[in-house]
Amino acid sequence: MNSVSRIAIAMTFCLVTTPSFAANITSAHSFTTLPSFVTLAASKSGKEGKKDKKAAKEAEKEAEKAAKDAEKAEKEAEKAAKEAAKEAEKAAKEAEKAAKEAEKAAEEAAKEAEEAEEEAAEEAAKEAEEAEEEAAEEDDDREMGPEDDSDGSTDQNGTAPDTSDPTGSTEDGDTAKESNSGSSDESTSDTPDVTVPPLPLPPVALPPVAVPPLTVDLDNKVQESREKLDGMRSKIADHRDAESILKLRRLRGEITQDEYKTQIRRLREQEAFAVLKMKKLQKSTRSLK
Repeated sequence: MNSVSRIAIAMTFCLVTTPSFAANITSAHSFTTLPSFVTLAASKSGKEGKKDKKAAKEAEKEAEKAAKDAEKAEKEAEKAAKEAAKEAEKAAKEAEKAAKEAEKAAEEAAKEAEEAEEEAAEEAAKEAEEAEEEAAEEDDDREMGPEDDSDGSTDQNGTAPDTSDPTGSTEDGDTAKESNSGSSDESTSDTPDVTVPPLPLPPVALPPVAVPPLTVDLDNKVQESREKLDGMRSKIADHRDAESILKLRRLRGEITQDEYKTQIRRLREQEAFAVLKMKKLQKSTRSLK
């Protein structure tokens, strides 16, 4: 039922049920004006209906447009979310790769540091062994006593050996023989050749070289140096024992890797210092001999 029908029914109802309203209508207008009134009302209601339809269409268009915009925005948001997820995944992969590279570099650096420490320890051990060998050789030389530096220039009695030629052939004798032979040529052939033997040189007695004995003070200094060397050797041995104990504790898990490296580095520095000090003591001991 449209609006015109509703208006007509309403007016008919009012005319039938309300006498005052019908009287007013009949008094103001004749019954011939009723169709015009109905026509006017119908035209107004038709215009309003068209406006309502137009507004409804516009609202429907706006709704469709809003729905399309919302769908478009949703698609864009979904696309942006996918791109963000891809970027996040890419960043995570790069971060993981960088972490692996950093871990690898740290392992290589730790390995190089450990190798350097091992090389330093080996060098210190070699130097300590060389120093111990030198000290042992010095001890052996000291036990064997001083070497005889004499060149045989004197005998047991302090006299020089006879270096004269037992045959008596010397340069002076040869010269005299030549002169005698020349003079014999000038003289008559009946004169026999006369050879004058050279006079033997008297032995020259050289005083023996006196070797001054070591004083008591010097003996005490040598003994003190030897005791210091023994102390340094025992200290180096203690350092090596401590390194072995630290390695065992590290294998048992009693200390961490960082603590192990720190203590090993400190022990090796002390061992290198002890080796240098022992070498200085050996040099000073040699100078005292």
